[in-house]
Amino acid sequence: MNRRMIARMLAAVAVLPVGLAGCMGPMRTADGRQAYVVYCNGASSSWDKCQAEAAKLCPANGYDVLERSDQTAAARRMAGGGDGFGNPIDANRRSMKLACKAN
Repeated sequence: MNRRMIARMLAAVAVLPVGLAGCMGPMRTADGRQAYVVYCNGASSSWDKCQAEAAKLCPANGYDVLERSDQTAAARRMAGGGDGFGNPIDANRRSMKLACKAN
C-alpha cells in the first residue's frame, strides 16, 4: 500500500465514530458529569468560538476542558489530501470535549 491509500483508510476510520455518535448514549465523565463536544470548524473559526459555545452550555460555574482536537487543512492535505473518498478538505477542524463544573 502506498502512503496516500493508507492516509485515506485512516481518514475513513477516523470519521466512523462521528457517524456512530447518534447511536451512543450520553457521554459521562469518570465522576458522573454530563460531557459535551463542541465543534468550531472552518478556516475563519478559532478556539474562541468553541469557548463561547462551552460558556453557553455551562453558564453557572464554567467548565473543565477534557480534550481538544485541532487539525488544520494543510496537515490533512499533506497526509493525503482529502476525506478518504477523494474529496478535498479545505477547512480547519477543531473540537473540544468538556464537562460543566459542579456547584
